[in-house]
Amino acid sequence: MSADARGGEGLRSRALWLALLPPLVFMAVRWGLRVDDGAAAAEPLWPLEPAPVVERVADVWAYFAPWLLTPVGLIALAWIAKRRGWLARGLAGIWVVLWLGGAAAMAAREFNRAQLEPVPAVQAELLAARPVAPSTRSAGGVDWYLRLAGESRPYRMRVDDPAAAGVPVGAQLSLQRVRGRWWGVFVRGYTVERLPLPGPAAAAAGLP
Repeated sequence: MSADARGGEGLRSRALWLALLPPLVFMAVRWGLRVDDGAAAAEPLWPLEPAPVVERVADVWAYFAPWLLTPVGLIALAWIAKRRGWLARGLAGIWVVLWLGGAAAMAAREFNRAQLEPVPAVQAELLAARPVAPSTRSAGGVDWYLRLAGESRPYRMRVDDPAAAGVPVGAQLSLQRVRGRWWGVFVRGYTVERLPLPGPAAAAAGLP
């Protein structure tokens, strides 16, 4: 076998490994993280995050900028790589980064939720509720928009508890919270402290 033939065979072998290994690593990490997922899934753990508030043009830009700039940046990088003859290497690098980055993000998400620190419960008012249908990426549930005691901006939390759909807007809640190992605040459960007054009772109390 000539040197050129051996070189071509080695190149094809490396290309095959490059095509197969990153997805295999991703699937192995995903499988490993789901081995003990049954017990963890029995306990609710709902992320509590600030809801996006659009009050100015700058807020609209801040919300949509990542979705607009990311494709533009990728197109610019592809153009530069093509001009310099790096297109094949650039595409291979993106392929590896996407798969291994996804595996790392999955592992970080699970490890962040593995060691939770309790924080004091907080009182909240339910401002709005929006049903969310199940999909391939989510179990669905209800998006709650909440005003937390001591906070000026609203917060959002997706609740997959079937009873959450029956909680009326205006209800006063107590949220049992925990903090992630590195980031994020999550809710383990909630208690309905007080329901909103019905119409006649609210009018008698001088409420709108």
